Amino acid sequence: MKKLFYLVSIILLFFGTSLTVSAETGTYVIIKANNQSGQVTLPYGTAPTLSWASGGDLTSCSTASSGMPSMTLWGTSGVTSAGSAQVDHLTRDTVFSITCTNSDQTVSVTASVYVRLEALVMPLINYWTSSRNGIASIGEKITIHGQGFLPDSNDIIIGTSIDGTGVNNKTTTDSTDRKTLSFTVPTIIPGSYNLWISNWNGISNFTGIVVSVAPEMATTTPPITAPVVPPETTPPPITTPPPAVPTPPAQTNCVSLSSYLKYASRDSGTGGEVTKLQKYLNGTGYLRASPTGYFGTMTLAAVKQFQKINGISQVGSVGPTTRAKIRVLTCGS
Repeated sequence: MKKLFYLVSIILLFFGTSLTVSAETGTYVIIKANNQSGQVTLPYGTAPTLSWASGGDLTSCSTASSGMPSMTLWGTSGVTSAGSAQVDHLTRDTVFSITCTNSDQTVSVTASVYVRLEALVMPLINYWTSSRNGIASIGEKITIHGQGFLPDSNDIIIGTSIDGTGVNNKTTTDSTDRKTLSFTVPTIIPGSYNLWISNWNGISNFTGIVVSVAPEMATTTPPITAPVVPPETTPPPITTPPPAVPTPPAQTNCVSLSSYLKYASRDSGTGGEVTKLQKYLNGTGYLRASPTGYFGTMTLAAVKQFQKINGISQVGSVGPTTRAKIRVLTCGS
């Protein structure tokens, strides 16, 4: 009996609060988030990986969570007694629990891990560095300095406006303090653009960037020679075609919303209208994330940009004016 007591004590000391042990049978269950146990502090918007294991004669496990309204790959029954799963991006503190039982249902052991989120910090670009005095060459790796960057799921966009015109270059490269991001400049038409970042904390400020052809590419490009015009021939007048007017992506479905939607609204309380709104914003380039049915920070930022582009007060909620504008754009009336 003493040996069993010492064994249980050692296991508890080693694993911490995420481990639960049945002193009667010697079985145990442990759960971790991003390889950390007990109380874990992670950045806002993190999608942690949960891992669990059990010992003894435990054969079947079920999972649960409290804090987030719904979780992907979590909150199921019949999972194996050891494994791992990545859950949704977290926007509030959440407790994840797992309960394992033996084959004859006489022993049941539960363990939990508490994921605490840091305060939401909106992404901010202070400056970016390159090797050519502020000019970024195609294929060059540049570093952005600022704050509010996540360990992953940062979208770096080089474009002309927030409507999605440009290049979406997703990166997972980051420093441990989440104040720098590095990425490679994609192959785009050289010129002046805006650079901004979008992640689960929101959309950053805009900063200018000049994209040029890399020096080694420029030296290998053959010179452009003008055609020779015979003296007796009068060249036709040169006409400049009018600039093309960009048009938003065509909407094939009429989007008619009837609910007042705001931050933290969910499909369960709006009859699925959060997903309907997100599908529209995603299809028009305002929202760069798949519909989730939850009105979070990225949907909030997308709604504000839609309101800005369409001359509506940028309140972030979807009231009568915003709903009417969406209906006119998609239904014609």
